[in-house]
Amino acid sequence: MISDAYSQTFGQETVTPKERQDRIGGVFASVASRYDIMNDVMSLGTHRLWKKNFVAKLPLGPKTKMIDVATGTGDITVAAMKAHPDLPVVTMVDPSSCMLQKAGERLIDLALASRGVTVQAAAEHLPFPDRSFDVCTISFGLRNVTHLAGALAEMRRVLVYGGHFVCMEFSPDILPVLQKPYAVYERIIPHLGRLIARDGPSYQYLVESIRVFPSSDVLVQMMKEAGFGGVRVTSLSGGLVRIHQGVRL
Repeated sequence: MISDAYSQTFGQETVTPKERQDRIGGVFASVASRYDIMNDVMSLGTHRLWKKNFVAKLPLGPKTKMIDVATGTGDITVAAMKAHPDLPVVTMVDPSSCMLQKAGERLIDLALASRGVTVQAAAEHLPFPDRSFDVCTISFGLRNVTHLAGALAEMRRVLVYGGHFVCMEFSPDILPVLQKPYAVYERIIPHLGRLIARDGPSYQYLVESIRVFPSSDVLVQMMKEAGFGGVRVTSLSGGLVRIHQGVRL
């Protein structure tokens, strides 16, 4: 199975699932303090447009219970709060205590602390009852999950029937015309990581993780197998980024 094979990758290396989990934890502990700065540098600010597009697709309202899985530093949650001032408290989940600390600090800095609650947990093991949420988001986090099928099933589990799952992730399915420029970009990123985040190896992993991530067609099939229907895909920036949406059946 794709999910089983993926759980034994760390970029281009073959590892055990436990080692993968531990090493990814180390990556985010290392890069948390400069994560947002690196996102701006690596994407030349384009990630802000991707995330704006992503949030615009979320069916949010004054009664929507939202969970943001792999919330990182909380940028999707904050964007959703700003776009929907009447949105109830958002549950922000991440396995990294370092990233959650940055997310909490962001909420405090923006006077939004009362509108979000942070929970340390992995996507494969969400500590919530069945059918707890109306909307589940995960943005640039799915490829860092160790057990993809398990995480998709778990995120489906915590959604109400008819609840919306919305995922944004880098994709290996970029347009052929972009492949050569992107190959150059891949070589530059670890150097930027070393200069700005003082951690080249972590950004080498983050670049390589995109190449080994399942194609969009495979991810669509995995979503359907997990119990999502009405799956739709939106391609951004020539296929470099894709938004996958589905509804819990």
